[in-house]
Amino acid sequence: MAASADVMAGKSRRPPGLQGIYAVRLMHVMAGSSHLIALSSALVVLITLDWFSSTLYRGVQWLQGILVAWGWPAIAADGLTGLAPFLVVILWLVLAARRAANRIHVAVTSDRYPDACRVLVLFLSTPPGETPDIGAGGNFADKDVRARLAAHPWRMPCEAIAAHLPRLETVIVVPSADGGPDGARPGSYRSLPAFKELVRSLAGARPVEVLGLGEVVPRFERGIDFEDIRTLVDALQEVYARLHADHIPENEIRIDITGGTKPTTAAGATVALAEGRRFQYVSTATYEVHTYDVTYRI
Repeated sequence: MAASADVMAGKSRRPPGLQGIYAVRLMHVMAGSSHLIALSSALVVLITLDWFSSTLYRGVQWLQGILVAWGWPAIAADGLTGLAPFLVVILWLVLAARRAANRIHVAVTSDRYPDACRVLVLFLSTPPGETPDIGAGGNFADKDVRARLAAHPWRMPCEAIAAHLPRLETVIVVPSADGGPDGARPGSYRSLPAFKELVRSLAGARPVEVLGLGEVVPRFERGIDFEDIRTLVDALQEVYARLHADHIPENEIRIDITGGTKPTTAAGATVALAEGRRFQYVSTATYEVHTYDVTYRI
């Protein structure tokens, strides 16, 4: 696909920015900080702990000798001085872990003016009628052209695409399958060709590749059940796997959760929880694109 144009084989899939953040977080985990003074203090603490553990070991050996001298069997002396403290420490760790599980915090970073990305994944709703003919003589850069869609459900994906058009290379469209009794409700996969043509006509001079989900994951050629969250998550994970195979870094991929149903929103946000991933939403009031980065910490 077009998004794989500048492949850098053999290098980390993290972009430099994320690689730096990863290194800083690693130092935070190891030492509690990334500052030189704090790292030096942590080194002093580690050396002190080593001295303490060596002294404690000699003290345990001395205590074992005392117990044996008092007539204790060697195995009993070892159990009292070694196994019993170990079990106490394990019990303390289990209790501490249970308390920590109740102190999980969710951190959300929101950006109203997100950087443009190379790959956009979005969910396509079924249009209520014919697709408006707004492509002639217009492009995504013109806000008035996008406004001609008015309350049409495709206004939102068009706004989502327009926000990334300066750098956007690929749009992966996730359409719905036929639903209802005996498939009586037509899925949006039937409207996919019309949506592709709309995007191409509005993209202007910028070449944007528009792929249906079935072109990335062939078994979804006829759409996907928008009510099956497990299948939705699996499909999105496969999309990410395909993009990773093309060496597209996480920060160059965005999932738009505006269209579709509540399960598609949940699936998109869930898949985007992995490190470096983000999802976006188009405001129904201002049509601004908001990007969200959700992380967990204890």
